Formats: sequence, structure tokens, C-alpha cells
Amino acid sequence: MLKYTLTAMAVMSSISVTHAASFALSDVQLEHLNKSNWSCDRCVSGEATGTVGLSVGYTDSQDEVVTNRWGTGDGAAIGVNADSTIKAGEHTLKLQANQLGMDSGFGGVQLRNGNVKVAADYGRLRHYDALTTTTLLFDGNNLVDVSEQRPVHLKQERERFAFGGEYLDRFAHLGWRSYAHYENESKTGYKRSSANLVSSAANIASPVDHTVQQFNAGSELVGEQWLAGVNYYGSLFENNVHGLMNGERVAYKAMDPDNESHQLSVNGQYLFKPYQTRLSGRFVRGWQYQNETQYVDFDAAPVGITHLNGEVETTQADLRLTSRINQVSFSARYRYSDRENTTPVYGFTQDIVIDDFNGRTRYNTSLDITRNQYAFDAQWRAMARLNFELGYKNHSTERINSDYAQPNVNGFVREETDEQSLYLTARLNHFEQWDISATVEQSERSGSSYQANESTSSEDNALLRKYYLADRDRTEVRIDVSYMPLEALTLDASIKYADDDYTDSSIGLLSAEDMSYDLTASLQLSKKLNLYLAGGQQRIEAEQAGSQSFSTPDWRYSNKDNFDYLSTGMKYSGLMDDRLTLGLEYQYFESDSVTKVDDVNDYGDYVQWSHNANLYGIYQLNAKTDLRADYRYERYVETDYANNQSYDNSSSLFQSLGDLGHNNVAHQVMLTLTYKM
Repeated sequence: MLKYTLTAMAVMSSISVTHAASFALSDVQLEHLNKSNWSCDRCVSGEATGTVGLSVGYTDSQDEVVTNRWGTGDGAAIGVNADSTIKAGEHTLKLQANQLGMDSGFGGVQLRNGNVKVAADYGRLRHYDALTTTTLLFDGNNLVDVSEQRPVHLKQERERFAFGGEYLDRFAHLGWRSYAHYENESKTGYKRSSANLVSSAANIASPVDHTVQQFNAGSELVGEQWLAGVNYYGSLFENNVHGLMNGERVAYKAMDPDNESHQLSVNGQYLFKPYQTRLSGRFVRGWQYQNETQYVDFDAAPVGITHLNGEVETTQADLRLTSRINQVSFSARYRYSDRENTTPVYGFTQDIVIDDFNGRTRYNTSLDITRNQYAFDAQWRAMARLNFELGYKNHSTERINSDYAQPNVNGFVREETDEQSLYLTARLNHFEQWDISATVEQSERSGSSYQANESTSSEDNALLRKYYLADRDRTEVRIDVSYMPLEALTLDASIKYADDDYTDSSIGLLSAEDMSYDLTASLQLSKKLNLYLAGGQQRIEAEQAGSQSFSTPDWRYSNKDNFDYLSTGMKYSGLMDDRLTLGLEYQYFESDSVTKVDDVNDYGDYVQWSHNANLYGIYQLNAKTDLRADYRYERYVETDYANNQSYDNSSSLFQSLGDLGHNNVAHQVMLTLTYKM
């Protein structure tokens, strides 16, 4: 006989009652349940924002130069677009892409999980110059004359991939961040160049095939009032084309040699709280090496030299102090930089039979440069809505062994230059309608005595001055105005003027003047219709003097560059029950350059202009999906007098690539489907 305790009997009685109840889902009673504490520790809810999309289109163009602006050339194209963020608990995924899959496009992904972030991206950029014909072709090692004109596309394509990571944490009440990034970029194609063919000179389609690897890593510590960091940056350049040979171990042209660069830096910052003062600084040491041994032209290099053994060391130090006392804010900045070239100096015999340098010995320049730059500025409020800023800048440069032509000669043309400038800015805010600012700056450059003598430098005329070393006085003025007469209307204008006067130059650049303005207007006629208009011009004029007799000036040179642009557009939304938006954009750009000698001889036309129009419509298929249709039109013309001359290669001492101008009409239709996450 079984005996039960009172507890067991109570449990059995409750089971018997429950057993009599129904277990059907339809009979479950939920209204009295307390669900406030129900949770799943391992479950996370996802959240996605942003957009993803797909573009499909077709371009009709006879000239591949349209690729530079549209990212795709003649024919069909498809690309992926994305700008989205997906969150799930501590995980965050970011996706970015623009025309990924077309001739030019990029894409990237970034993942963050708590303290760790990793990222990777890929990009491709294609730049098209022109289509040319030439008899000089590269066969992989030699520059070969094939005796007949053959087409070559002067275009270059960059392909880049990169990845990196970052770790953030706290250590002993300090913020800690470490990071590393690697990037690999290859560049292939052909570009304009020139070569010495011993008995003649020639423009050539030079091959491009090199790779650049970059690595960046560092760490930072952040305290309550300070931060400190250390960083390393390295770059390796590898060229797969070392020279354009003539069939032997002699080169018509040497290409960029392999080289490497390394840089180590430390930085810090400290905040003095009671005084609202911040002090920051950075110290950088760099080393560049060039020890190419795979290729040396033994006909040109000195006997026994198998590599350059090139080395440059750089040092840079930066300090910055900012503070605020009452209504006055001020800052002081200082930068020291030094470049020391320890590359050995060699003599190279010139083998150019078409000019007077043939047979002469030239030496590679071992240039050392030291720069000191400092600046001060102060900002204060004179009265309500009126602010002033006053600043001073100084930039001194010391050059050693620059521009020398032979050993045992004091080679620097001008060892020291000193540039200093003073500027004043005033800004007026009148209620919410006007915002006006004006800046006036005056600067001058002077320096040590100019060694313009062939016996002491590379100069062959005592009156000749190089523009970047010569004494110069500069005046600059800039005015910016923003006016909002109505809530729906905004007007902006900007005017810039600069005048350079090379006061002590008789031969060389004498003066330069740069003037430009920009105007913009934006008008919202209604909640559905927006209009904008923008335009501007820039004019640059320069005067130069020369001497054909290597004495006093006997000819003058003038150059005038003009740049104009006009842009306008409209956008109308709210059609078809607020599902359809229509837009139209138009841009016009024009630039030209006029060069004359003695106001008589015109070098010829150098003109570039284009008309661009874009008509688009955006239709909302549903709450999350849009379909956009674009029609683009471009009329592009470019002509350069330097490219319009043709030469008889059989009799001339110079071979040209011919006319490299453009005269193109392009059309494009593009459909883009976008999904809002």
C-alpha cells in the first residue's frame, strides 16, 4: 500500500484539475498575463536605414573623353549604388557604393562590433586623354618604329583596394584607440610624353604600369584634458616599366624608378581648462630611398655606377596655441621643416645632337631646403553683429645647392627668401537678411642677394629672375555678400582680386593680375517648385619680358586666361498624387587662353567649352521604392594650338602625336532603381 505525504497529495490534486483544462491555442487566455519582464537575452532586433540601388544605362558617344565626367563611355553600363546602415545589437554594418561596376566607381563596407571596427573598399577610376596615331610603339621593352601610323588610346586606369581596422577601449580611465590601414593602387595605360631619339625629338605614347602600396598604423591615448599619439606611414612605388630601350641596353627614355618612403610621427594636445587654452603639437621624421638596380643606362651613367643610392631625410615640427580671453580669441602657429638630400652627386654627359647641350656634363641637383613658418591671428567682436579678424603670416626659406650646373660652383641662385603678409577681415551680420564679409591682405617677398651670373649659378643673364624666387609685392581683396530679402529667396555674391608686382625683375615674370566673381540665386516659388541660378568669371593676365640677345629685354610676352561658367536648374515635385518629381539642370563652361609676343604674334587658339544638360524624373513606386530616369546631353569642344601642327616625320627633327583636341556630342539614358531601407 502506497503512502503519500500531504505535499504530494496537494500536487496530485492540482494536476488533476489542470489535466481537465484545454490545451488548444484558441482557448489560451492572454489578457491577464504580465509580459513586462519577458525577454530573450540572445535575441536582437535589426534596424536598417539608408538606400540601395541599381543603375542601368546606355551612352552614345564617339569620344571616350565623356568617361571623365559621366563615369562610363560608349555602350551599355550597369552599376550598384548604396548608402545604408544596418544595426543589430552591438553590430553595425555600413555599405557605400557609387556606380560600382561602371568604368569609374567605388564600393566599401564597414563593420563595427563593440570596440572593433573593420573596413574594406574597392575603387576604379578611368581618365581618358585622347586618341592619337604614332609610328613609335612600345613592345614591352623597346620603343620600336613600325614605319606606319597606328592608333593608340591615351588613357589611364587606376584600380584601388584597401582594408583596415580600428580598436577602441578604455584603460585606467583613459581612452585608447589603435588603427591600421593598407592600400594598394595600380595604374596602367598610356600618357603623353617625349623622348630623345639621338638624332631627333619625338612626342610619344609612353606606357604606364606601376603600383603604389601604402600602409598606415598608429595608436592614441586620450585623457580628460590631453591626448597623445604615435603614427607610422609607409609607401612603396614599383614601376613595371623601367625604360624605353632601343633594342640594346640603352634607353631612349628612363622611366620613374622604384622608390620607398617612410614616416614616423608623434602628436599631442593639452587643454588648460581655466584659461580656455589649447596647445597641440606634432613631430615628424621621414626617410625616402631610391636604389633602383634593375635598370641602369650604362651609356649615360658614370663608370662603375650601378644605382643612384638616393636618400632624402625630412624633419617637420608643428606647434599651435589657441585661447580665448573675454571677447577676444587668438591663435599662434609655428612650423619647422627641413629637407636634407644626401644623394651622391654624379656627372652625366648629355647626348642631344639637336641643341647646344650635346657633349656637356650636367650634375644631379642635391637640394637642401629649410623652412620656418609662423602666424598669429586674433578675432574679436567690436559690437553686436560686427566681428573683426587680424592676422600676420611669415614664411622664410633657405635653399642650399639648388640649381647648380657644375661642381665647385656656388650653385644657389637665391639662398634665402622671406615672405610676410598682413590681413584684416570684417564681418557684419545685419539681422537675418545680410551677411557681409571683406578681407584685405598685403604681402611681400624679399630675400638675400640674387646670384644671376653664369659663373656662380645656372643663370646665363644677370637680369633674369625666377618668379618663385624674385621680389614680389601682392595685394589681395575678397568680398562675400549673402542677402535673404525673402524667406524663399537667397542671393550670394563673391568677388576676389589679386595683383602681383615683381618690382625688381627686368627679365622674367613682371606682373600678374587675377580677378573673379561668383553669383548664385535660389528661389522657392512654392512648396513644389524650386529654381536656382549660378554663374561666374575669372580673368588672369600675366606680363613677361625676355632677351634674345642674352642682355637687356628685347621682347615681351603676354598671356590672358579666361574662365566662364553658368549653371541653372529647376525641380518640381508633387505630380501624380505626390509620386512624381521632375527636374532640369543645365551647365555651360568655357575657358580660353590668348598668348602673344610683342602684341603681334599670336600663338593660336587654346579653347575649351561644353554644354551639359540633364533632364530627370523620379517616380515613387511605393513607400520604399523609387525609379529615376535620366537623360544627359553633352557637347564638348577642346582645341589647343600646340596640338594642331603636323610634321613630316621623314624630314623633321621633331615627331608629333598630331591633333589631340576633342569635338564630341554625347547622349546618355540611365534608369536607377532605389530601395529605402
